[in-house]
Amino acid sequence: MENLVNQAALRAAVEGADRVFKKHLDFARDKVIMGPERKSKIPDDETNLITAYHEGGHAIVAHYTKDAHPLHKVSHDSISKVLYASIPMLFQFF
Repeated sequence: MENLVNQAALRAAVEGADRVFKKHLDFARDKVIMGPERKSKIPDDETNLITAYHEGGHAIVAHYTKDAHPLHKVSHDSISKVLYASIPMLFQFF
């Protein structure tokens, strides 16, 4: 939790905010769960499309699976070493 709040505070400071808002906590949660965002481009459009369909399948299965955690985010962004991710909502701030 300390790391999460620290990441949120750092993001707020980078943006010039005078306090930490929910958007900063959301950013920090994603960073802690999925790792830092990669700045490099994913290889090609075909790989992006195939992976997007794949992750979309995870999201559909999670949505229709009884007693599964609700989804927080289905990302098509390059994040850490995990190229794409369907992230269940394990906790909420508000």
